[in-house]
Amino acid sequence: MTTSVAVKPPCRVQTTAAITLSGEQTVNGVALVTDDRVLVMAQSTGTENGIYVVDTGDWSRAADFDGAN
Repeated sequence: MTTSVAVKPPCRVQTTAAITLSGEQTVNGVALVTDDRVLVMAQSTGTENGIYVVDTGDWSRAADFDGAN
């Protein structure tokens, strides 16, 4: 039997409303800066929900949570 445990970096904030997935911005009173991780949970299109990494341009999905697993 094999098991593995991976520690993932935490998200700085989670959304409670739909947001634009680009640029440094304030979410739920938290000022986000480049490389912060955000749990996006309230987009109108469910496939846009997930963990993102903040950037000054378009955000990207966190590499450790960008798959079917």
